[in-house]
Amino acid sequence: MIEIPEQPDQIQDSWLETALAPRFPGVEVRSLACTQVAQGTNRNARLEVEYKNRAGAPSTFFVKTPPHGEPQRSLVLGSGMGRREILFYRHATRDLPLRVPEVYAAEIDEKSQRFILLIEDLDTSGCLFPDTTQGVGPALAERAMNDLAALHEHFAHIEAQSPSLEFIEPPLCQPEFAQGMLEHALSRRRDDMNPTFARIAELYLEDALGVHEAWNTGDLVVTHGDTHLTNLFIENDRLGYFDWGCFARASAARDVAYFICMALSTEDRRQHESHLLEHYLKQRKKLGGQPPSLDRAWRDFKIQTSYTVVAAAPTLLHPKDRDTADARYARLFSARALAAVEDHASDEWLKAAMSEEKKR
Repeated sequence: MIEIPEQPDQIQDSWLETALAPRFPGVEVRSLACTQVAQGTNRNARLEVEYKNRAGAPSTFFVKTPPHGEPQRSLVLGSGMGRREILFYRHATRDLPLRVPEVYAAEIDEKSQRFILLIEDLDTSGCLFPDTTQGVGPALAERAMNDLAALHEHFAHIEAQSPSLEFIEPPLCQPEFAQGMLEHALSRRRDDMNPTFARIAELYLEDALGVHEAWNTGDLVVTHGDTHLTNLFIENDRLGYFDWGCFARASAARDVAYFICMALSTEDRRQHESHLLEHYLKQRKKLGGQPPSLDRAWRDFKIQTSYTVVAAAPTLLHPKDRDTADARYARLFSARALAAVEDHASDEWLKAAMSEEKKR
């Protein structure tokens, strides 16, 4: 294993040559520059490279490393999100029927969980990113149902042929962090919540493990796990999917419900969600799968919609008076979650699922 740089701006010419050599033999780097360094969940940057001998290698890369600074760094390293994404790119992209970024290096230190990903620069590839206000729209959403059905059936077919997916884990479960965020949100922003959202937050504070058990039931498949709007890109009138750190064996409805609730505008979601769910189930059948009945799929959908409460908790804590792009998107994200759980009475569906699990 090659030494892993701590941060994108610590990448050296020699490291990049070593990382790229298996894919591009003979590559020689003249110089590199690390630009557009930003921190979200992870530390990201754009790497611009000049070569002595290009050997077919790209001139730009997207770089992802763990975040800089605590407690975010410990949270990400402790969650195993980096490991999941590394394993996805190393072992799960062959013949995958989805557009995902090309990966050029995927390294992890198993002891410290420090990692680095060197992947395709989607801007250079001519890809676009969805409008955060409008969402993806119904046409792309229908294509996405095809993609998610294909993803779920692809891995089901692999597992039917051989037990080769032992590395795929259950969904992430970090109740202490999520509970802290929800407790903070309830104490500071309860007036910004509707009663359904607040009740789900309280349920999670009371019995987080019970909530996770309820979420991880039903039609279990291999999922992306984090199909919200800013983990998507657009190429030639279809969607692509990145940020595979929540890659897991989970309820199929997690991918479907989270996408429909958080990648569409609330208006589009209300108008098209029934058609989209039915379309997803039909696509599974066309691919030879055995999806649940429509009634069961709706039940799972409504249970999984409650996950948006945990996902939206950090966005509720954004200062209200900021008018940055991040702040505006945070308000849209939380508004979509608030509307979805209220429309579907998700607290009642979640409570019923938790009660059923306790009786097992």
